[in-house]
Amino acid sequence: FGFLSYKAWLRITCLASFLTANVGLNQIIAWSTPVLMFLYPLAMALIFLSILSPLFHKSSVVYVWVVVFTVVPAVFDMVAAFPAVVSQSTFGQAMAHAQSFLPLASSGMDWLVPALVGAVFGTAHYLLLQRAKTSTGMEVPMKR
Repeated sequence: FGFLSYKAWLRITCLASFLTANVGLNQIIAWSTPVLMFLYPLAMALIFLSILSPLFHKSSVVYVWVVVFTVVPAVFDMVAAFPAVVSQSTFGQAMAHAQSFLPLASSGMDWLVPALVGAVFGTAHYLLLQRAKTSTGMEVPMKR
């Protein structure tokens, strides 16, 4: 970031660290928990996809489907982890009610079934693209 000098960045970083440290551990945890609850399902889904990626030749189509289906329960988890002013609001209660319909929600694994559904759709989409590629003999553009 060439628009600020090293010393300016050092001052900004030290000030931000000082302010964050003085907020208190409980407040830091309260702020970070919703973010972590949103990122956890996405991280787990992406880890599983990276392990299974040789099966679909790392096609981005599969990744997109899984992430789109996993984002929904991740948002539910994030809203439920917000402080009471949000999680106990009408919006928070509506999100909690919607989340209760997902399988495995009581065990914190509500993201698993939607991720698997996304994997099925993504794999089917990938196979259809591969079939179109082989039947026409032409290269079907796929993003990687």
